[in-house]
Amino acid sequence: MVNENSVWQAISTKLIYRLKMMGYGATSVNTSGKEGNWDTEKICVTKDGRDLCDINCIEGTITYHNASDQEEIDSILHSS
Repeated sequence: MVNENSVWQAISTKLIYRLKMMGYGATSVNTSGKEGNWDTEKICVTKDGRDLCDINCIEGTITYHNASDQEEIDSILHSS
């Protein structure tokens, strides 16, 4: 049986790669503070020096920094 965490890691790695190929900045963040834990818990997405959103990989939620960025991010995620 596949570990659920490894599935999330594979998805987040693919998403980060795709965002970068489309010209966005995408940074993997580990928010647990646990030493030796390199799991992606959040992806911070930027473009042209501005923060667009944070994607919480654990909860499956997106926090938009500006409401106007939601349509742009949603179009990227739905085209995956």
